[in-house]
Amino acid sequence: MIAAGALTVLTYVSSNSRWANYLEIQYIPRIGELTVFCGALVGASLGFLWYNAHPAEVFMGDVGSLALAGHWDHRGDHQAGSAAAVRRGIS
Repeated sequence: MIAAGALTVLTYVSSNSRWANYLEIQYIPRIGELTVFCGALVGASLGFLWYNAHPAEVFMGDVGSLALAGHWDHRGDHQAGSAAAVRRGIS
């Protein structure tokens, strides 16, 4: 959860030209919507963890866990650019 929150912040910082120039990281235009989506998933995951405390009231299952893993993998491809897609063999 901490890593997902940190990656959400990194997505926001890299999509904002002022922050990217200040921190001397690559500015990636047009990924502001990805920040909102990542923030929504972090919030949903925190809400799930709240209700998953002992005794568990909600169970995620395979569909939810695979969707979350797929999202974070896809998000990494968008932020890293085409180099990550080529490295993974996706054209």
